[in-house]
Amino acid sequence: MIKVELQKTHPDGYAQIRDAHLAKIQAKEEVKFELANNYRKVLYKQYNNTCAYLATTFDAEEVRLNRSIDHFKPQKACPECMYDWDNFRLCDGKLNRTFPDGWPKKGEEVLDPCAEDFDSNWFYLDVATGSYLPSSHVPTDKLDLVSSTCIYLNKHDYPSWRLRIIWSYLSGLWSKEHINRFYPGIYYALTGFPA
Repeated sequence: MIKVELQKTHPDGYAQIRDAHLAKIQAKEEVKFELANNYRKVLYKQYNNTCAYLATTFDAEEVRLNRSIDHFKPQKACPECMYDWDNFRLCDGKLNRTFPDGWPKKGEEVLDPCAEDFDSNWFYLDVATGSYLPSSHVPTDKLDLVSSTCIYLNKHDYPSWRLRIIWSYLSGLWSKEHINRFYPGIYYALTGFPA
């Protein structure tokens, strides 16, 4: 997992849509999150079409991620944040569905890759298993949060596809440039350099 630069600048016209939905929420009307394609495209471009948590692009042919938008502050727990541009994180759909709907309980929290105090060095990629583990650089007060985030990062088939990517790189099938372009999180873990 690597640091993601938070994008706060929403496209022209978006403020009116956000304000209209916020008024509905304040009037206690039911609001279902929908984001028009033109705004989605801006969001995808701002975040380089990359999952904020897995640090893998949605363009990678070898790994088929399902592009979705995560609300870092959950919609059910914080409906007034539902349309806040800086609350959006691009996320693999399968991973997004595993996140809690409301405020997470202790042990279910996810570290925000856009947080100011986030440090990519808190995560260690075990090249033997493809799993993320807390590194020795994690401050004591962040260890539980990093540990629970690793649980999410290691669900599904994510460790096995990380192993395939690592093997393809180490065996010379893929170049460093390919890994850097499509798998910036793995690139960082293997080289220690940001993508």
